[in-house]
Amino acid sequence: MGGSLNRHQLPPNYRLTNHRNDDHCPEHQLRGIFIPCDPRILTLTMAKPSSNSRQSYTSLSLRNGLVAPRWSTPLVCCSVISSVLNYLRNLGIYVAKKSTWTALFIPVLLFVLLLTLFTDFIPFNRASYSVGVQKHSREWLPPQGSIQNYRPQMNFTLPLNVNSDALRNVSRNTTSLQQGHYLKRFPSCIIFGVSKCGTKAVIEYLKLHPDVVAPKAEINYFNNETLQHQHGLGWYIQQMPPSLSHQITVEKSPDYFQNHQCADLIRAAAPSTKLILLLREPIERLVSEYMQLSEKSLSLPDFEKWVIGQDTGDVDQKVPSVMVSAYADHVSYWLRVFPREQVHIIESQSLRDYPLHEMRRLETFLHLQPFYQPEDFYFNSTRGFYCMRMRYTGKTKCLGKSKGREHITVSDTIMDKLVRFYQPYNQKLKQILGAVDFPWL
Repeated sequence: MGGSLNRHQLPPNYRLTNHRNDDHCPEHQLRGIFIPCDPRILTLTMAKPSSNSRQSYTSLSLRNGLVAPRWSTPLVCCSVISSVLNYLRNLGIYVAKKSTWTALFIPVLLFVLLLTLFTDFIPFNRASYSVGVQKHSREWLPPQGSIQNYRPQMNFTLPLNVNSDALRNVSRNTTSLQQGHYLKRFPSCIIFGVSKCGTKAVIEYLKLHPDVVAPKAEINYFNNETLQHQHGLGWYIQQMPPSLSHQITVEKSPDYFQNHQCADLIRAAAPSTKLILLLREPIERLVSEYMQLSEKSLSLPDFEKWVIGQDTGDVDQKVPSVMVSAYADHVSYWLRVFPREQVHIIESQSLRDYPLHEMRRLETFLHLQPFYQPEDFYFNSTRGFYCMRMRYTGKTKCLGKSKGREHITVSDTIMDKLVRFYQPYNQKLKQILGAVDFPWL
């Protein structure tokens, strides 16, 4: 089957597509499997695959005119042997004992045929990826279960003019993966910040709602170039819990906030994604993060030495945690990438004191059916904040022991320096957000 291939030489029910323009290259669906376009690959796919045979899963890459479908391996062997015999005959070399050659060839052909059939029944339970900066060639294989039950759910097309190297290595197209009658979907909403501002509380409150699903842990995909290069956007979707069509998926990764590239990546992957941002009085947030870090590291200096530069005596802007609380520049960037109506902002203290009010506002923002009632929250006087009550079981759930921890006492001198440092950032933030009722702005 060497040489060039034209449409008249194709097997029945197959079609040949030559992708020459990547800008207008359609995706080809083969039994629920997406094969993204590659301008250097001719793709042969079944036009009407069989509904009950795994052998109908066939994708062919035609390079230099060579066709190599799985099921045609025995035919290729026949063609190769025939070509060799013809070549020998042209050289004047004849095979005298053709019956002997035939007897030897038939077992080999049967072995290759059995091997091909055996590989057809090997289950495909994971996706295989091959993604390059300039070459988009990715094959999506269905998870456990029947291939014929697998159906793609979503496509996200990344813009071709994005300059980020990390973004180029994210696949231009992706789809949700199916498990039974559930689908794994790209999040409809992402809680992208800020750490130590109540993001954990919001995700736990949201999970009370029957129409919300969320992964158990922070994914931190869009701020991790290793994950982007090695696994791709499909891996990210696989980390999501399966959901029904009327449910929404919400992901929480508060460290996205200070990484501006995350905004570009999320916008490119899914422009309609809604975002939730929690903000807290900057110094309170800084002290809270210091307390968390001090529990993990015994070598951390005391708070004064940590935030004040020893050479200048002023607030040390080289400390990442200090600059996270300088919200204005980060918020400004995210609101340049996403329209304001797609970003819902919650003040941390308001969430702590009035969880029902804030969650009802969030319901409206996410277009969820009204669900939250006063009995879903109760004040725990021992912990000093609200906890959740499961409506149907009556069980209660509070956040971890670290929530509501005792904080250190900051001296007046350090406090004055921090207030002066954050004041211009707060003023700029107020101008960006407009009419907001934050007590510290």
